[in-house]
Amino acid sequence: MRPFGSYQSIKIDTKNRRRLGNLVLCEKNEITRLICGHLIRVILDTTNIERKNLWPAESDSVIYAGFPEAGFDWKTRFQRFVDEGKQLMGSMSPNTEA
Repeated sequence: MRPFGSYQSIKIDTKNRRRLGNLVLCEKNEITRLICGHLIRVILDTTNIERKNLWPAESDSVIYAGFPEAGFDWKTRFQRFVDEGKQLMGSMSPNTEA
């Protein structure tokens, strides 16, 4: 699916590319999360970049493995991914309570 033409000419450096996944799960603004999620979906659909290269290098594969495939209900599945990812990230964080 290429709704806006070819994305092959878009160059995103590694640092910024890896920030996209983190923004999907950590950004407070829902519109920004949705835009980043859409960018990830387009990158995955139109390039040879792997999912793991769209999240910070130290990210557990469990976090990005469930990123939804394209489809008519993508937004619904994306929201579920965000909700579950936030819970998963919270459970993976070190316990700071004494």
